[in-house]
Amino acid sequence: MTPKQLGEKLHHWHNGTDAVYAAGSTLFSGHGVAPETAQKAIGLLKIMLPKAKAGMHGWGPADAKELAALIKGLGAYTGENAAAKGPKFVLTRIHLDRGGYAKDSGRYYGVGAQLFSVEDEDGKFVEEFRAADREAAKAKVRQRFPGARF
Repeated sequence: MTPKQLGEKLHHWHNGTDAVYAAGSTLFSGHGVAPETAQKAIGLLKIMLPKAKAGMHGWGPADAKELAALIKGLGAYTGENAAAKGPKFVLTRIHLDRGGYAKDSGRYYGVGAQLFSVEDEDGKFVEEFRAADREAAKAKVRQRFPGARF
């Protein structure tokens, strides 16, 4: 499940302005979730899970299965064993000439630190940014998406 899909599904389970809503909104808009927010959202979803399993509030087995998947999906943003289950990205360096133009496309970026592009597996999240080196670029991505894999 992509971060955007996770965000969309979380919107079915929030109660207004809670942590589930916050996590869903930030994921749907292409941003990562702070570990504290993810943990709070997981806590709220875990309260609902036994109720869904018991058939309360008109919920059923399919709802319980979806809640379990959402809890698992949000787990990637808590920082707990995140490296094993975080979202996967492709990180590419964009090579520039001395004038700040991309060597492959000719697009102007200006001069400065190395330029990188990051894209999720589905190509739905793409961003270009500067960093001192590849490891610094990975660290920047992990600030927004804890547990990100490359």
